[in-house]
Amino acid sequence: MELKFYKKGQGTVIRITAWIALSLVILYGAISLYKTLPKIDIDKNATFWGNLLFKIPFFEFPVTPALLISTAVLLLGVAGVYLFVINKPASVDFLIETEVELRKVSWPPRYEYLGASLAVIISVVFFSLFIYGADNVLQLVLRLIGLR
Repeated sequence: MELKFYKKGQGTVIRITAWIALSLVILYGAISLYKTLPKIDIDKNATFWGNLLFKIPFFEFPVTPALLISTAVLLLGVAGVYLFVINKPASVDFLIETEVELRKVSWPPRYEYLGASLAVIISVVFFSLFIYGADNVLQLVLRLIGLR
């Protein structure tokens, strides 16, 4: 596996978009991992994950094992996405073909998709209000008959 760009200049937009999207998922996972690792136990003592290793000079930012592990997961994940998804020949060929096919699509004019979007938004609001009202009425009926 090489670090140079496979088929440079082809499918650039979709590759960058896929890399950013997958990197954001990995960032979310790393943040969730950091928040999940127990830093303080029941007696308010620092656990292994919460032990202060050192502070970054000038910022006084505490570095803990939890932070190091989460950062390593983030960096390895982003590098893995680049190597195994964004730069792997099979994945790149698929992404390039997808971008080519998307360029062939005839997209509707702006007024048409804005009108369709507005119709969907109005429908969702209407049905949400209807369901909310029906739920309140059913709750009232259940209270009146004494089931709730």
